[in-house]
Amino acid sequence: MNYCQAYFNRNLDDLKESDLITFFATHQQETQYIEFKSSGETNAEKIFSKSLKPAICSFLNSEGGILIYGAPREDHRNSENPDNFKLRPYHPQLLGDHDSIIRKIADGITPMPIGIRLKEVEVEDGMVAVFEIQESQSKPHQTENIYQIRIDGQKKPAPHYLIEAMMKQVTFPTIKAYLKTKRSEYCDLKSDTLLISFDLSFINFSPFQNEKNIRYRLKVDGSMILELGSSKGENLSKETDYFKIENLTYGEPYTVPFTLSGNFGMIQSDKKVLLNIIFHGESSPSKLTVYEFYIEQRNLRGFLKGGKAILDIDNILISEHKKNLGLTHEESLKKSLGIDF
Repeated sequence: MNYCQAYFNRNLDDLKESDLITFFATHQQETQYIEFKSSGETNAEKIFSKSLKPAICSFLNSEGGILIYGAPREDHRNSENPDNFKLRPYHPQLLGDHDSIIRKIADGITPMPIGIRLKEVEVEDGMVAVFEIQESQSKPHQTENIYQIRIDGQKKPAPHYLIEAMMKQVTFPTIKAYLKTKRSEYCDLKSDTLLISFDLSFINFSPFQNEKNIRYRLKVDGSMILELGSSKGENLSKETDYFKIENLTYGEPYTVPFTLSGNFGMIQSDKKVLLNIIFHGESSPSKLTVYEFYIEQRNLRGFLKGGKAILDIDNILISEHKKNLGLTHEESLKKSLGIDF
């Protein structure tokens, strides 16, 4: 999840001093997904062992979130104290460079975590560190022989029953589908048929879990039709049957070419075409990815805007997608199968 976007309305890499000043200009409370640490300690090892590693460990074992080191130090006895809203940066050389910070944190958490990102924001008088942490797929993690977790917005040692539950958690490989447009062109100068060729890639983001028997299909909403591979004018359809991938391992994407074709030699207005990619694996649940092909009208002919498709829905669980649409199980079945209850 992009927690930085949720809190600051921008990606982590784009954070600036003004974003932090604006954020802390009003009273902020720590929650399940955000924690503040104030600078002041001059011993770097204590900062890592007492502040950074335990807090990050708690986010890894929970649902992820944001950790800000260099946040204002709140005076709980005086809510109007102006220091409540002032950043408390640390000296630029105190914690080391970016890579060494990440390395010290990763080396101090067992098992070694992934999904930790850091942006050191340069501010007046020093630096503020903003960590974005994703929920770990290999939890539980511990640091200094203590399992940390977040409960009611606070970092706390995890009780035994929660550690046991995390150890028994059911996990599945994280499979995602992405599309890369290769060409967008008409067959020839006199043709009315616009051809858009693209590569569809499936990627396994789980280092320790392979996935087998992945099945996927494509469906077009709009004025275009699909075919596998390069354009041959055969087996055209708005919707494919399921294709199968035998095995998908970490770091080895599976890529297959497709072509979209549509008659856009004479159009009066812009058109939108949506490509739905539905897929699942032997262990991984069904997901949906949607790309938008925006066909813009130029001199009564249609051309793919920008020469590429735009990601519209990013690898969401089908169950979550239906929940977002407000569909009950009964409504979903009625819509897909025409079954009444």
